[in-house]
Amino acid sequence: MPDIAGTTVSKRSRRGWRIAGIVLAVVVLLLAAAAIGLRMAFPPARISALLAEQVSAATGRAFRIDGDLSIRLLPTIAVRADDVALANAEWGSRPDMFRFRRAAFDVSLRDLLDRKIRILSIEVDGADVLLEADGAGRYNWQMAPRAPGSGKQTTTPPLALDRLRLSQVHIRYRNAGKGTSRDVDIESLDLQGQGDHDRLSASFKLGPQQWAVEGDVGRPATLLSGTDEWPFNLRLATGGALVTASGGMGVGPRTGTLSAKLTVRADNAEALSQVSKAAAALPMPFEASADLQRNRDEWRFDALTLSLAGQLLSGRITWMATQPTPSLDAELSSAEIDLGKWGAVRSAGKPAPAESGPRKPVFGDKPLLTIESLPELPVRLAIGVDRLTVPGLPVLSSVKARAVSDKGRLAIDPVSFGVAGGEVKGSLAIALSKGAVPRTDVQLTARSLSVDAFDGLWSGGVSSREAVRASRPSCR
Repeated sequence: MPDIAGTTVSKRSRRGWRIAGIVLAVVVLLLAAAAIGLRMAFPPARISALLAEQVSAATGRAFRIDGDLSIRLLPTIAVRADDVALANAEWGSRPDMFRFRRAAFDVSLRDLLDRKIRILSIEVDGADVLLEADGAGRYNWQMAPRAPGSGKQTTTPPLALDRLRLSQVHIRYRNAGKGTSRDVDIESLDLQGQGDHDRLSASFKLGPQQWAVEGDVGRPATLLSGTDEWPFNLRLATGGALVTASGGMGVGPRTGTLSAKLTVRADNAEALSQVSKAAAALPMPFEASADLQRNRDEWRFDALTLSLAGQLLSGRITWMATQPTPSLDAELSSAEIDLGKWGAVRSAGKPAPAESGPRKPVFGDKPLLTIESLPELPVRLAIGVDRLTVPGLPVLSSVKARAVSDKGRLAIDPVSFGVAGGEVKGSLAIALSKGAVPRTDVQLTARSLSVDAFDGLWSGGVSSREAVRASRPSCR
């Protein structure tokens, strides 16, 4: 007897597969028809024109695609273009600010059907970027988005980037006013939208030094709007050094301003050599934190704390980066400093018995310091140290000094410190001219100094009183 139930199930199964096949074929035909329709409605040339209009409206700069252009329809509308360029500022040193070897733009299909381009993501492979300042307060990354009514498309949506990915990007920063330039090579950068901010991760080279960056930054629209600060919270790391920065950068008319909480930690000088030669010359390990305020050429480091080879200082530093003559103004204080920990060493001559020959000077027969050069830039420094240890000298207390250096002259006036149970006040002036012998003027007044406090500094370790008695003629 035939299996009627099994036959019925088999027929239903085959019918179901036929229906599914028909539905799938219809879907494929509809997608193919949609793809053909989109290609006919939006040929590459048209999308290229809409894309150029979108970017130009957002930046106020001419945008062009000089190479081939292709379109991918699924899963999103993606435009891939070769040889892409964004124009530089009118005063710039070259016509283009950005040059992309290859770029891919993902755009919103819904907006495209409304004959508008809304850029969702950009992926760039190979780029040459020029960032420059003219020295008069203008920066080529200051964009001027097209005002409504100034073009044909008054309803162009703002640039909305859900993701930006870069690889093999060369950036040159050029400051025409200072005649300086610096190159940075970005190996990779990934900027992904997360609500009201973007998550950033990047890897770049500064000279031979490899750096990794991660953190949060503001949306690109904030940079382009020019109406608000662009926030950031970043962590930069390299072998032997870590930098954190959190704050905001001025945009639009406020470009060139910066407010941030900054921390720096370095275990070796090589880690900072590409960032700052002055910082690399500091005693290591080096740690610092400060409230950074930048206004054009003025860089202020307030609430500053420094740790140099384990010794703490606090105060503030103001750096004026004006050209051709920058300047430095600082106030620093410390509870205790030992210059020996910073490499200051004073070698003493071979001790000789006090009774065999003339007694050596209290402060030794070798100079405490030699002056070969003075800072070329103007420096103003106020310093206070509660306890200062200088190799080869008695411990100094309550050290206070104000120093001014400018054009081959160093003046320390006033200077005061406690030593040997007493107090010393005075001034010091050093004039150093090229090809001339340095000239030093010292004026010191001292009171209540204890001769006993200089014990051990005399030759042969003889006490001060014994040395004085030994120097007197005997009477019999």
